[in-house]
Amino acid sequence: MKNTQHERDLLQIPDQFQQLLTRKKEKAATDLHSCVGTLESTDLIKLDALFRERTSMDWSRDWSRENPLTLVPRSVGEEVKETILCLATFHPNGYFRERALRALEESDSYSSLPFLLLRCMDWVREVREVANHLVRSKISPEHASSFVSHLPILFKWMESERADKRLVEEIFTMLMEEGAALIKGTASNLSKIRHFSYRLILKGGRATQNQLMEWMKREREPHSRLLLYRSFKENLTEDAFKAAYPVLKHDRFPQIRSDVLRRYHSIYTEDDNEVRNALFDRSGMVRSVARYLMREKGVADLAAIYREAIKEETSLRGAILGLGETGGAGDAERILPFLARSEPGVVKASIRSLSLIGGCYQKELIELLNHEHRGVAKEARRALKHIGYDAFEERIHGIYAGASNVHTALQCAVLLGALPKWTGIRYSIEMCASTEPAIRELGRHQVDRWLRTFNKTFTVPTDVQKNRVKEALQKHGDALSPEVHRELAFCLK
Repeated sequence: MKNTQHERDLLQIPDQFQQLLTRKKEKAATDLHSCVGTLESTDLIKLDALFRERTSMDWSRDWSRENPLTLVPRSVGEEVKETILCLATFHPNGYFRERALRALEESDSYSSLPFLLLRCMDWVREVREVANHLVRSKISPEHASSFVSHLPILFKWMESERADKRLVEEIFTMLMEEGAALIKGTASNLSKIRHFSYRLILKGGRATQNQLMEWMKREREPHSRLLLYRSFKENLTEDAFKAAYPVLKHDRFPQIRSDVLRRYHSIYTEDDNEVRNALFDRSGMVRSVARYLMREKGVADLAAIYREAIKEETSLRGAILGLGETGGAGDAERILPFLARSEPGVVKASIRSLSLIGGCYQKELIELLNHEHRGVAKEARRALKHIGYDAFEERIHGIYAGASNVHTALQCAVLLGALPKWTGIRYSIEMCASTEPAIRELGRHQVDRWLRTFNKTFTVPTDVQKNRVKEALQKHGDALSPEVHRELAFCLK
């Protein structure tokens, strides 16, 4: 998986920290200060682990006797000094971490708070005790917002076996009693801070049903919406549910839409329209719930409803998906024509339904690997992996070799590399020589995986298969490292 620029910067911080031991310490200190100032709580949690993994304890000095202040250049200001001391609390040496914490004791700034909170979970008791003392001294309602900004660390604290649970409960109590900082946290740009703010508000029990519903309406993250919905759904009166239904039934999270549909059906047992409409929902979960409710009403042949909708071309995508879930092999003829439609959503639904119904439609699906829309090509690849495609390797390789776009070549490459042991490896070797970086990386990954699992199966290659692998090595072997080339050659003996 490729790192974003932000993630790459995070990975470089431990290396930059070591520059504080060199003549470039002043530049390293200012660079570290600039970088750390952009980090959120979740970044600092990762950074704490990175320091343990990547910061060497073998530097040529006894860190148990070192003073963290020696890392701070004389020319820098107090803010940069505090940043260096904060990062020193991540050092692998426990004595050094403890001294860094004590050096921060004189600071009134709250910028060190997340570092102190993380050390409250330290594996060394003495370090934890110092960190607990410093955090306790900062618990104050006027600074509640600082604690809300680091709720992800506080909730991680709750899961730690080493941390003092009484202290974190003291912090939570302060935040729930103060209230305003948590309300502000529900408007944070960071989804985790919003989520944990909701959790503490719900724990405090001070939010009204209207507030919870308003937060749910504006919340973008589905799991937070589900948390809020569950908090008020049991106490939602029938009238309040009716008023909120037009919004709730369109929620983006299928789990919420499914629950809302059940509630609606329990209130309006005679009204089948909403349940019938839900048969064509974009989510398989909601369609499944709708079919269950229809069967409860005595409707047995649900496939007939989908066939009629396809015939009339109403709610087409949902109808095609629904027929794939309820129909039989004979319904494939109703679905096949839609593979040629211009709407990618309809084509993808048709592919998925054909893979569910079963049958011999590999040729039609293979041609869709060359579709201009990458989502369609990806759906075709998934369907082929589900129904099987081994007999069509030459055709897939032909599409791979002549692909006019990267996504087609990539989907074909995935299929070719997943062929049986002695068939797929020659294609993986060929991919390693591709000029397209994504395919080249995939090929190398497939070759490495093949070598790692070579001894787990004892399939003997045919002479034809062995010769084809040798030809691939001869033609594309220069793209492999000498070590990998030797390993593959050895496997062919």
